[in-house]
Amino acid sequence: MTELKKEVEQNQEEFIYVVNPTKNDKKKLKKGVKGRKRQFLEMLPKKNFNVSSVCREMNLWRSTFYDWMEKDSKFKEVYEEIQERMIDLVEDSLRAQIAAKNTVATIFFLKTKAKHRGYVERVENVQVEEKGIKVIWGKKDGNDGDGSESKTNGSTPNK
Repeated sequence: MTELKKEVEQNQEEFIYVVNPTKNDKKKLKKGVKGRKRQFLEMLPKKNFNVSSVCREMNLWRSTFYDWMEKDSKFKEVYEEIQERMIDLVEDSLRAQIAAKNTVATIFFLKTKAKHRGYVERVENVQVEEKGIKVIWGKKDGNDGDGSESKTNGSTPNK
């Protein structure tokens, strides 16, 4: 978790996004949308990278976050960098669990990263023959005119 709190900086005009700001960085914060974006990125590690939690804490709609992602390429770039660092940390943790002989972690890794070697769960399709009911369509009186009886269920045949 501490690695994820490292600074991630991107310049945008006079504004700098900082994931883990110092006191001097906080003094540079500008109020308004840029300050809210910065605050959002700073809160992500504190809220376990959960966008909904950060939005609730900041009293933002999730749609605002998605608007920022769509309209502000620098914000999106920093957010994606934060996500990549989180994935790196989780992968490191997975490798450590594999090294510690954790069977579940080993199986998970093989199923996701070694599919090309055959480590996949295969679903076997089994065909089951169903015995259906044969319905012969005829007149409602049960006689279709040729002397044989027909069974009807009151519905019309599919043509």
